[in-house]
Amino acid sequence: MADYSIWPASDGPLVSFDDGIPLNVGTEFLVSTTAWVTHLRWWRGTIDVSPDNLRLYRVDSSSTGTVLAEVIAPAASGTGWQVSAITPVQIAAGIRYKTVVHVPGHYTATGGYWNGGPGAGGVVNGILTAPNTANANGGGQGTFKTGPPAFPDGSFNGGNYWADVVVTDVDPNDELPEPDPPDEVFTAGRIASGWAASGLNSGWTPGDTRTGWTAGELI
Repeated sequence: MADYSIWPASDGPLVSFDDGIPLNVGTEFLVSTTAWVTHLRWWRGTIDVSPDNLRLYRVDSSSTGTVLAEVIAPAASGTGWQVSAITPVQIAAGIRYKTVVHVPGHYTATGGYWNGGPGAGGVVNGILTAPNTANANGGGQGTFKTGPPAFPDGSFNGGNYWADVVVTDVDPNDELPEPDPPDEVFTAGRIASGWAASGLNSGWTPGDTRTGWTAGELI
């Protein structure tokens, strides 16, 4: 079992912005084999201290998508990579998906990332690929949309907004089978509850008669 994200913990943006208006930002991705999205991941900027809405979309067209998962990340201070768990979502090889963060106005970005910078050839990590601008289907790579939570389909200058995921190649819903209960074994010493034939400490001696118990009664 292995987990994959688009970017390592050591990678991230250098600049945070505040446009003062609600904004959706997203990254398109695909996998090379059946996988499961277990977390949504994003870079929280230094001025983003409000709750963030995180969503996973299946890309249906350049301007539309279907929501597959959604979670609200609580307000927090500090900066850096954040992750929020979701109920695992199975995704299929070759299908395009988009991880999206809705912020109240504070976001991080790296201009030119997808069309001339480090992501010009796409970003690949194991089974996970984030295509470059030319090969993205959902309105380009590194997309945004102002307003309430929605599918982002606008792009500008190959900007990267650092929305990410965590995927695994093993179904996290699989559970080990419950072991069969052990067979109940009765022994000669277990004849009556709390009493054994050899238990002289109860005051019983050979020849005593115990009312309510007959030979062969196990419990």
